Amino acid sequence: MSQADDHLRITDLSSLNAEDFKLRNTKFLKGDTEYEQTGGESFESLRHQIWATRNGDLRRVLSQFPM
Repeated sequence: MSQADDHLRITDLSSLNAEDFKLRNTKFLKGDTEYEQTGGESFESLRHQIWATRNGDLRRVLSQFPM
């Protein structure tokens, strides 16, 4: 792995909680950044999927994320 790759690595998730994760994903979804929607899903459908995810499931993923 190059030094440039090291700079882009996620190394600390301690500041993220489940609600924060959902807010960041929603902000990304609303942003100007191009993204691929799967199956022609609407913004509302994708936003619902973000917010319907259980906080406990997100906390588990964040705590088990490989560093």
